[in-house]
Amino acid sequence: MDEFKAHTQERRAAINLSYAASQRSANLMAKFGRVRLRFKAKFTHILSLALDR
Repeated sequence: MDEFKAHTQERRAAINLSYAASQRSANLMAKFGRVRLRFKAKFTHILSLALDR
């Protein structure tokens, strides 16, 4: 019974670890997406200015 309990706790810890890692990568992806959107907007703005001339 104790072995089973320890195994369950190990699994729970592993799940929490992987969940934290996925959350961190999701935050990174969101941050990168915002930066990319801002860069894209700036780039299209510069491009439209260049095309207007």
